[in-house]
Amino acid sequence: SGRFYFLLTKYFYYVPYLIDHFAWAKLVQLSTLLACYFLFSYVISRIFKSQKLGAFTLLFLIFNTAIGGGMHYPPAAYPFYFSFSFMIFLTGILLFIKYTETGKSGYLWGAASLFFTSYLFYENYLLFSLFFCCYLLFRNGHRLGWTKILKSKTFYKEMLPFVLSILFYIIIYFAYKQYIIHTTNPEYTYGGIALAGNFSISHFFTILNKCTFYVFPGRIH
Repeated sequence: SGRFYFLLTKYFYYVPYLIDHFAWAKLVQLSTLLACYFLFSYVISRIFKSQKLGAFTLLFLIFNTAIGGGMHYPPAAYPFYFSFSFMIFLTGILLFIKYTETGKSGYLWGAASLFFTSYLFYENYLLFSLFFCCYLLFRNGHRLGWTKILKSKTFYKEMLPFVLSILFYIIIYFAYKQYIIHTTNPEYTYGGIALAGNFSISHFFTILNKCTFYVFPGRIH
C-alpha cells in the first residue's frame, strides 16, 4: 500500500480517545457530525443563495441521519476522522464559492490545498475531486461555450490547481509504495486497495450506486 498519509494523519484517530470517558467520545463524534451538517447546509445556501433552503437541509439531515443497524458505519467506527476530513473538504468548496464571487486566485489555490489535505485522510476524496473537475468543465463550457473552452485562460486557471492536487497526491502515493514499502517489506500487499479479480467498469458503477443509495438520509443498513 502507498498510504503515506497515515504518517501524517494517523494521530487524528486518537482524538476521541484522548480522554477515557464515554461522554468525551460521544461529544467528539456528535459535535463534528453536526459541524458537517452545518457546513454542508451552508454550502447549499451559498450555492442556491437561499437561507431557507440551507435551514431545510440542516433540519433534514439532523432528523434523517442514517443509522447502521449492527453493521460497519464509518462515523461510528471512526468518531472524528471522517467527519473532520469532510469538514476540510467542505471548507474547500466554500473557498471556491468565494473565488467565484471575488475572482481572487488565492481562494482558488486555497480550495485546492484543502482538497489535497482531505486526500491525506482517505483516498475517496480523490473521487470527489474528479467529480468537482467535471463540474468545472461543464461550468466553463456553459459560460464560455464549448467551442471556446480550450482557448480560455479562465478554464485552465480554475482547473490547474485541482488537477495538480490530484497528480501530486498520486505521484507521492506510488513513489512511497515503490521506494519505501517495497524496499523495506517487498512481500507486503494490502488487498483492500487491490483490484478485484472480476473487476469491471459495470461492477464499479453498481457498487458506487449501492453505496450512494445507502448513505441517503433515512436509510437503515
